Amino acid sequence: MLGHGAICPRLELSDTLGEMADPTLKDVLHAVEALAKNAATKADLAALKADLAEVRKTAATKADLAELKEDLARLDAKVTKGFAELDEELTRHAAVHREIEKDITMLKRRPPRTAARPARRR
Repeated sequence: MLGHGAICPRLELSDTLGEMADPTLKDVLHAVEALAKNAATKADLAALKADLAEVRKTAATKADLAELKEDLARLDAKVTKGFAELDEELTRHAAVHREIEKDITMLKRRPPRTAARPARRR
């Protein structure tokens, strides 16, 4: 019987390469398996995307909160100014009322007209 090398010299070389490549291929497969264990799955990526969306939402909320605080400060200033103007107007109005009350008091102190003026004859 002839050996593999005698019939097909390449077969013997192929067997030798196969024996040499086996440990390397196994090492590569183990390395790929280890990488696969450490790699993020689609579920992990979805969770990370959800977390990122929540962080972005929180950041937007902080920006919105700052904008709302500015709006609130503007409105507070506007309301304060409006109340100050209203207070001034009411103070002027009260002064007018005091003058009217003084006039009424003065008119009440005047002696009443007791007799009607006689009608003029022509």
